[in-house]
Amino acid sequence: IQMRSTPENRKALFDVAVAGPLAGLAIAIPPLVIGLHSSTVISGDAVTPSLTHGTSVGSSILFALLAKATLGQSLAYGHVLQLSPLAFAGWLGLFITALNLIPVVQLDGGVGQVS
Repeated sequence: IQMRSTPENRKALFDVAVAGPLAGLAIAIPPLVIGLHSSTVISGDAVTPSLTHGTSVGSSILFALLAKATLGQSLAYGHVLQLSPLAFAGWLGLFITALNLIPVVQLDGGVGQVS
């Protein structure tokens, strides 16, 4: 983020820092929820999680909450979720948004250096 002038106060700086991750979440969550409806729940005994067989629902708190809210009782502890392509795109959006929160160079969630 390049700013033309210094922020007026900390609240303005916070607003700039929060805008990127919130926009990423707003873009990633709808395809994830829609894609979860067409995803397949596999019994945990049948297969271990991998890129080709599915993902563990507990991989992230937000993902676990959205999956449980979307799929309800069909998703039990130990089950593996085989994501549809749309759900995978939403999951990838969550992952990229999480990377955006790491305070490194231009990928940080705020302003690195204001000149």
